[in-house]
Amino acid sequence: MNLLCLNVETIPLQSSPVSTLKINNFLTDSDKQYFRDYTNYMSEGGEHTPLISDSYTLLECSELFELKNKFNNAVKIYVQEVLHIPDMQFKLIGSWLTKNTLNTSHDTHYHPNSMLSVATYFDDNINKEDYIQGLVFEQNKLDRVFPKFKFNFENLKPDMWNIYNCESYTIKPKHNDVIIFPSHLYHRSEINTTESRFCIGANYFISGELRSKDILSYIKL
Repeated sequence: MNLLCLNVETIPLQSSPVSTLKINNFLTDSDKQYFRDYTNYMSEGGEHTPLISDSYTLLECSELFELKNKFNNAVKIYVQEVLHIPDMQFKLIGSWLTKNTLNTSHDTHYHPNSMLSVATYFDDNINKEDYIQGLVFEQNKLDRVFPKFKFNFENLKPDMWNIYNCESYTIKPKHNDVIIFPSHLYHRSEINTTESRFCIGANYFISGELRSKDILSYIKL
């Protein structure tokens, strides 16, 4: 007997929301010049890896005070418009700058001891209408669907790729895009095709008063 399906409704339960916020003039000309002039870098290691600022508190400097506020406000938008928990508060715990030269890229990594990560980009060699360099989120195929099984499902070929069966998903940011995502997600960048692509990143941790369901555990951050 053939079944006639009239409709399929799918709920992305237990998902990890990755959001792109488009904010006009997120980076000002003075912000960009500050990053162009920045020289205190160290290498992440390897010939094809980017340079990273030796400061992990970059947004705390006086020259970037307004940009720090923009980062904080972007997180508030994420909490209100994506998580829809307006009373939830996050505190900036780290911020840095990376510079990708030609043919460099970020290896796959995640951000430990952090809850939310934020990134924005600019590249003087890229037209504002073109994407700068893809941010690639990786996962094992069907890992979110069947998390208890350590199969790689390589022999199964989807007839259409989606967020459930893909092995990677690429966000392609443009100028003034701000990407916010849970810090536990593994991610990397595409290989850079220009001379200088800058990424300003920040990590956040929850703040405020937290309790467990039984009210026996209490912590104030």
